[in-house]
Amino acid sequence: MKLKIVENIASHPFIKLVMEDMKPQIANLFLEINKKAEKWDWTSKTKLILGDADWYRYDVSTKQLAIISILERIVYSHAFLQKFPSPRSYEQKYEITQYIWIEYHFFQYMVNVVSLFDCLLILTNSVFCIGLKDSACKPDTIIKNHWILKVGFDHYLVEFEKLTNRYKEYRNIHLHRGKGKNVAQILNSDNLSFLGMLSFLQLHSDQFISNNIIDAGYKVEVMDVIARIESESSIIETQISDIFTFLNKIYLEKRPPIFK
Repeated sequence: MKLKIVENIASHPFIKLVMEDMKPQIANLFLEINKKAEKWDWTSKTKLILGDADWYRYDVSTKQLAIISILERIVYSHAFLQKFPSPRSYEQKYEITQYIWIEYHFFQYMVNVVSLFDCLLILTNSVFCIGLKDSACKPDTIIKNHWILKVGFDHYLVEFEKLTNRYKEYRNIHLHRGKGKNVAQILNSDNLSFLGMLSFLQLHSDQFISNNIIDAGYKVEVMDVIARIESESSIIETQISDIFTFLNKIYLEKRPPIFK
């Protein structure tokens, strides 16, 4: 089963409105590319000058696309976990056990969930025209901003932060220090930990237990991981949809008119 979170969020009215607003810029860019093609000029950079009004739309659209990109990577993690490619050949050729496969793709999922909140803060900064650099868009600076508090948008960000905070510490230690709890500890699964030990032993010694038994154990564990991702993705989708509905109202207020 494929997660539909990308398709569902990409069809949100907020995304559609901004993409519609971007059409004039896309048309101008297309003209520039055509000119380059006519001259067989593929080395010089395409220059597209944006005014303040166009820049606002462009800025919001790029921040939206960053979120869609992260959601796509969550879908990829979910897809890779559903099918381990040729377990025995991967173990023999690359020494990648099923445990390592599960751990790698779950960590990818975990990293992207935390990144979603970071990108939502940056998108909020752009939509509200707060004026901070992307690197300065921290929870305190955005959530406690006067304009965010005034319209009650802080509630949406706080609720989404609760969802991503469950992985934040693991993600930070994993990325910035190269250590931390393994996936079995994060998922609180003694069975997965035991399977990881068995896989390691079988990889570096003679087989002492049937691979079919190990595969059956992994099948149960990976189904639990997949169910976890699907459940959390459903909550993520609902919250992002609500956030986008609120941001759509702000965008309609802030966006300059398009003169044709």
